[in-house]
Amino acid sequence: MPRRRPGSLRAENHPRARPGQKKSSAIDGLSSKTMAEIRRVEHRHPQLWPGIIDEALPRWEKYARDPGRPPWDDRLYPRSWYCCWECCGSPLMAKEFLDLLTHAMRNRPARELRARLRRLDELHGVPYP
Repeated sequence: MPRRRPGSLRAENHPRARPGQKKSSAIDGLSSKTMAEIRRVEHRHPQLWPGIIDEALPRWEKYARDPGRPPWDDRLYPRSWYCCWECCGSPLMAKEFLDLLTHAMRNRPARELRARLRRLDELHGVPYP
């Protein structure tokens, strides 16, 4: 029986992108170790999926830095207000995804991401958990 080339074996074991799934990219200002940890958690956490943080972090940053945004008020944004990420994409839902991520990450990479989120939360006026 002929020997298989190592490249073909690695290609079979490499997870393929799903249709419509974007290629993972680096988030500006985060180290490669932190990005690797984010990817690890995205793949393993049951409430996250690959690429969600690439969408959630910029959405929360834009909302937190916008001076014309409404203030944080749970009465204005009850949890039943948003139904799913694909149709609404609420910045508050993005914040929840980021909180899930930081609690699931290992210590050193999580520290770097928490520092960035803490600055955004101070801009927004939300106490950081």
